[in-house]
Amino acid sequence: LPAGLSQWFPALEVLDVSGTGLAELGAELLALPRLHTLLAKNNRLGGPGSLPKGLGQAPLGRSLRVLNLSGNRFAEVPPALLGLRGLQSLSLGGNRLHGIPPDIQELRSLEFLYLGGNFITSIPPELANLPSLSYLVLCDNKIQSIPPQLAQLHSLRSLSLHNNLLTYLPREILNLVHLEELSLRGNPLVVRFVRDLTYNPPSLQELAGRTIKARNVPYAPSDLPENLVRYLSLASNCPNPKCGGKF
Repeated sequence: LPAGLSQWFPALEVLDVSGTGLAELGAELLALPRLHTLLAKNNRLGGPGSLPKGLGQAPLGRSLRVLNLSGNRFAEVPPALLGLRGLQSLSLGGNRLHGIPPDIQELRSLEFLYLGGNFITSIPPELANLPSLSYLVLCDNKIQSIPPQLAQLHSLRSLSLHNNLLTYLPREILNLVHLEELSLRGNPLVVRFVRDLTYNPPSLQELAGRTIKARNVPYAPSDLPENLVRYLSLASNCPNPKCGGKF
């Protein structure tokens, strides 16, 4: 970045340096007290010294709300970012991340977290300690399981997990009552479900039972054989919030 940036534009609020081939963001950024949005997508950031030292303690550390570093070369979430306590949106998609640091919980103001298109294999339970997180994107990684603690993300509206290695979902995920979007395509969990549905269609008893439960058809134990009453008592809600079905 050019020297004297903060002197030329002391009131700068939004800076977009995406696709400029940058390998580092200079210390000039630290003196921009009003900068709230920094976009640095599709560059060569990721090596030592890519981010200026003292990022969290500088005026920028207090003012920054949106940071997009997608399409770079970061192999880990830079520790310097964890000091940006006012950050509301963080994008690190399409990098080389292999994990999420437990200290991500320090970003208490975070509402949007995009980590898609990396090599992440697991989700730390500490991620559940982000009280304002509404949008979590972890698609196109190598995640094998979801920690049940994610059910504590009561503000979560959208959870993108497509194209991972998930074979099951914890039942606790049903506690995400405000969830509006859940993307699971391209996981063994869904592939197996579709295959089973294709080759093993549900029985007429199963279809009838789903209809009774879905439409709240009234019945009493005296109306049906005991085995059917017991069967109907085993009904569960579909884990996809948009589904609304029974099984």
